[in-house]
Amino acid sequence: MTEYAADVLVVGGGPAATWAAGAGARFVLADKGYRGTSGAKAAGGTGVWYVPPEPAAREAAMASREGLGG
Repeated sequence: MTEYAADVLVVGGGPAATWAAGAGARFVLADKGYRGTSGAKAAGGTGVWYVPPEPAAREAAMASREGLGG
């Protein structure tokens, strides 16, 4: 039997649970699928878009997305 030490037990691996679990605590995430692939929103392609707070990096990131929008 394997033992785990954690601050939080998260049951369900949908996007919201995955984001909450990764908020800085040590966690064990229990789910029937892979991390981030369960839950109602997972099939909809929910994603995280992180843009650094520097103005030049932000402008470059927005410009790259504008090309994807057509």
